Amino acid sequence: MSINWNTNLRTDTVPPSPSQHKKPQRVRMIDIADAAGVSYSVVSAVLNDRRDSSIRVSEETAERVRAIARQLDYYPNVAAQILAKGKSRIIGVLIDTQANSAYWEVFRRFENLAANDGYRCLVGQAHDDEENFRQLLNDFQAYNPAAVVAFAHAYPHCDFNLYPHLRQFANIVLYGEENSPAPSFPAVDADWEDCYYTLTQRSLAAGRRRIALMTSTPFYTKQYVAGYARALQEAGMPLQPELLLPKTNANKRGRDCKVMASQLLEVRADAFFAEDIIVAPLSNALQEHGVNVPDDIWLFGRDDEVFCTFMRPALSSINHNAQESAAALYELTQSIIAGDTPAPKLHLVKAQLMERQSSRLS
Repeated sequence: MSINWNTNLRTDTVPPSPSQHKKPQRVRMIDIADAAGVSYSVVSAVLNDRRDSSIRVSEETAERVRAIARQLDYYPNVAAQILAKGKSRIIGVLIDTQANSAYWEVFRRFENLAANDGYRCLVGQAHDDEENFRQLLNDFQAYNPAAVVAFAHAYPHCDFNLYPHLRQFANIVLYGEENSPAPSFPAVDADWEDCYYTLTQRSLAAGRRRIALMTSTPFYTKQYVAGYARALQEAGMPLQPELLLPKTNANKRGRDCKVMASQLLEVRADAFFAEDIIVAPLSNALQEHGVNVPDDIWLFGRDDEVFCTFMRPALSSINHNAQESAAALYELTQSIIAGDTPAPKLHLVKAQLMERQSSRLS
């Protein structure tokens, strides 16, 4: 056996030199200053938005500096900013991995508002796991965030909440009511009590008398029940416990809808309020029992998921009013970043009833 050694190596097979492996140098403020023909101090004042700086910069110069920064793909050194200022333009956001689409829509709009003001959101996700959430909050600490917004904070079904862990941060805002007898954080939420009061009141006015409401732990549904009960009381009707149907693991995600349909028939319900994902499969199950939606029973969901409009009949639902919710949440976040100390109270946003073919409120 012979081996032929080919000494005529192609140049394109020669391993690259170490210099070819070098990463591109990060663009620095001094590079932008050189390109713009201004001093480092001017660039720093413009890019750090130091309006109170003693350095005066014309708008023309400032725009030229910003244009060159964009052209060179400059991005700030967050670690250096934190060391220099003791704060960052990062907002930590804690959210549940399995949050419904309404929460994500509020977050999306909140993030847009923050980005328009030069903030970036550092997002931590977990589900039903206190230790994972605690570690995420510890990660946030490294960035010294300007604020932390907690979309996830209470898990009564898992027997824990995140309030002791959140208190390590100075600026906290909650989305959703705090699960505490003595609230310690400002929060924003939809006005669920008013919404269910209006929904129940209008259903009663339209002739519905056996209105069933799905419930779970008091923290999750106390506002719904309060509005529902108030409307019944004003109409001179008693609160009937058999019409408060508890959520179970079987129907938590819309499973076993035939059992739920049987329960509604058993209590002779002529209207049913629950989450979209629970109400959605019921229409077919009820039809199998010869029950027509909406003639025999109204179905009204909550969260206004996208699929509601594609159902037949299209599902009526409750919209969180994401635009106003995000605006209220961002305004509250900005107030505490600015040094205000808002009272630890719940700021309510009016939710919207989205009536479709599964009900006839009007």
